[in-house]
Amino acid sequence: MSENACEVCTISSIPARLHRNGRPVISEFDEDELLYRRFKVEGSKEDWETNQDSRVKIFAMDNDSYNRSKFSECPEDVLYNKDSEEHHLAYGIVSIKVSDVLSIREAEVNNERRIFTAVVNHKPENCMYPHCDLVIYSNGQVAEKRPKSVKAVFRNLLVGFLKIEKPFVKGQESNG
Repeated sequence: MSENACEVCTISSIPARLHRNGRPVISEFDEDELLYRRFKVEGSKEDWETNQDSRVKIFAMDNDSYNRSKFSECPEDVLYNKDSEEHHLAYGIVSIKVSDVLSIREAEVNNERRIFTAVVNHKPENCMYPHCDLVIYSNGQVAEKRPKSVKAVFRNLLVGFLKIEKPFVKGQESNG
């Protein structure tokens, strides 16, 4: 979908309160503001801390989008698909504080000390005003999809801050 602030959302099943409707980008985030992310991984937070495959599925870095709590009525707003009528209502939801995402972290990647920082950008879509994305930096440079090890380390650091708002239950993945 286009990011033009004047375009109208054409997905009728997304509540009007989530539509952009010309509202501006709000770049400032409150420290206590939450970011919501949907996921499709079974298990507890403790399972994810020990299971690399689960962390990869929760934080697929090629699609690192979230919804802002400031513009959401409830965490479940993140379950609406901003691109089609096929929503993800059975998916789980995790939350993380903006302050936890933005805190600077050090970690070792391939025997090299790295400093990780992140920037959260409010990126409203026509059908999802709360939409934002996360850009990860390693030693001051944007961490691209490669090498995967850099993003994997940051993903591992984030898992410790997650809160499960709604668990995913396998077998209920259909549209509703």
